[in-house]
Amino acid sequence: MVSENPVTEKLREHDQRIHTLIEWKHRDLAQWQQEVSHLLGGIQKHLVSQDESAARIERAVGEVSHLVTGNGTPERGVIVRLDRVENVVSELRSAIRTTIAWFLRPAAGAVGLAGVSAAVYWIMRNGLNR
Repeated sequence: MVSENPVTEKLREHDQRIHTLIEWKHRDLAQWQQEVSHLLGGIQKHLVSQDESAARIERAVGEVSHLVTGNGTPERGVIVRLDRVENVVSELRSAIRTTIAWFLRPAAGAVGLAGVSAAVYWIMRNGLNR
């Protein structure tokens, strides 16, 4: 069995956490918001540590975090924000799986991760603009 890169292992953990978050997000809204913010920070840390496009990813994660904890009106803003974040988080899960697939391919290395990091940024931007 091929031993995995530590970043790949971490991304697998994040993927599982995203799946769990999607399943129980309606149970405790405040805890869900906190978990999404924490999760995005972890994903950012592991992608940025391997990628030169750190500033773009940081900006995108910041925007998603703002949607989660932002200061919209209680009767309108929170629901819109959570819907948008759910879309972005679902798409981000797909991007993480793509990252894992790249790491498992021979000689993919940093080229694969850099490409997926750019894709994560694009997905997050488009998710936010829906």
